[in-house]
Amino acid sequence: MADITTINSSDTLAASRSTINTNFANLQNLCRSATAPASPVAGMLWLDISSGNVLKIRNAANSAWVTLLANTETSGGGSLPLTGGTMSGAIAMGTQQITGLAAGTASTHAVNKSQVDAREHVVSVTIGAVSATATKLLTVAPAGMSIVQAYIVNASTISTSATNYWSIQVANQTQGFNMASTAFTTNSTGGSAITANTATSLLLNQNLSPTALDVINVTLTATGSPTATGSDAIVVLRYKITT
Repeated sequence: MADITTINSSDTLAASRSTINTNFANLQNLCRSATAPASPVAGMLWLDISSGNVLKIRNAANSAWVTLLANTETSGGGSLPLTGGTMSGAIAMGTQQITGLAAGTASTHAVNKSQVDAREHVVSVTIGAVSATATKLLTVAPAGMSIVQAYIVNASTISTSATNYWSIQVANQTQGFNMASTAFTTNSTGGSAITANTATSLLLNQNLSPTALDVINVTLTATGSPTATGSDAIVVLRYKITT
């Protein structure tokens, strides 16, 4: 394409008029061309039609073209307005973060990290009918996790007895510690009976957070000869992912 050029003192009147007309034409159409102006200057505008209609400006150092509008044929020039707008393609974040994102409230909304962190997961294990001490695998920690609650659900009640009862304990088998400060007997047959088909908390110590791949299990230990658990007795663990 023709550049915006200057008139030389040696130019004829006809040549000068041609240069002026060409310069005006380039100013009118913003140097519209599929190729960049050959002799650009800082601040020069160029409407690049090689891949759409992209309005570019020459940077202050006169070393590169900077895109002002991605598409002059669309409303807003192809740029997303600050007050809203509708995307027509994917957004490549280039490893950058989105900050200040409000919590999503509808199924089509994005969610922020605090909502993800607050999400609870549930896993359960069937204890089944147990009449003697039994240990069951509860879960393998998928990552760092914070235990929200653990509870047992029994199909039938277990009668209360001071000498015949169950102690129920959730433990971190990998790190070798129980996840409650004392064996759970308060709501087993050493205290109040476990109510049929009702969730009963196992009183975990919330400060004992498993790390990735820790094995969590539950152990039922009989003292004396307590009533067996129901055939569909289960232990349920609620947790949050922390890492």
